[in-house]
Amino acid sequence: NGRISLKQDGVTTTTDIPSHAIRKLHRQTLLKALETLETIDIEKRDFSLMTMAIDIKKLPLAKKAIKNFRRSLCEFLEAGKATEVYNLTIQLTPVTRRTS
Repeated sequence: NGRISLKQDGVTTTTDIPSHAIRKLHRQTLLKALETLETIDIEKRDFSLMTMAIDIKKLPLAKKAIKNFRRSLCEFLEAGKATEVYNLTIQLTPVTRRTS
């Protein structure tokens, strides 16, 4: 009927456990993001990137901070009348390759 409605309160997947299904979903989402980079006006999307040297021991805390940020942003954006459906994808991945 041209309306957006929430059908489920939310879905949580496993954390730090390998899953083919989750990798497949992430791959599909990344491909869709590439498509939107070329087809959606910049006013309707946000892509950003930071490259940084980090202390790998802080990675568990970084992952927790990302999780908290995602949940907080979701609460903020879902408050009020929904008019569009968006994906939020955040990647924190190594650029360097350890040799030892």
